[in-house]
Amino acid sequence: MDKAPLDDLIARFRGQGAASTPSVDPLDPVIRSGDQFILSDPEKRGNTAETQDTIRNSVSKGILIGTFIEEWGFSVPRHKSVRFRRWLLDNEARLAGAEPPEVHYKGTYAVVYGSDPRAGNYRTIWVFDSMRGFQNFGQGLAAEQSDFSRLIREMVTFSEESLSFGQSNQLLQPAAASHRI
Repeated sequence: MDKAPLDDLIARFRGQGAASTPSVDPLDPVIRSGDQFILSDPEKRGNTAETQDTIRNSVSKGILIGTFIEEWGFSVPRHKSVRFRRWLLDNEARLAGAEPPEVHYKGTYAVVYGSDPRAGNYRTIWVFDSMRGFQNFGQGLAAEQSDFSRLIREMVTFSEESLSFGQSNQLLQPAAASHRI
């Protein structure tokens, strides 16, 4: 075994001198929560018939993306990014075709720019037609032999689990039917 690269590495470390004194910076916690709004189905109880009809029509005409939108923010380590892109090319159509009822996969997107680097560098968008869609999503994941469950499990293997990498999750509902606390 050639010792020259190892000797070179040792010399570099020794040439740096003494290690600096460890330090700790204060933690600056940021709590981002949308808990100012009541989670409720915009097309059901708690909204007037006019509001329900307006929301329903806006969704059917494509004015609104959907009744509920869930955004998963996550990071994929650089060394997995090429394989992740390949997986998306091969599987996004399959994932969209395997959705449970009232659940719609709207794609996975790379964050080109954003204001919170801790939110992850990819976003996956889901649309739920109603609260029942959330239950269907959970049942679809629990059905481990289903294509939907298998594809989701494969997709999340690319994400970084370490909290030092960005992660986020958001649930959105139409503002016109949202009641503030």
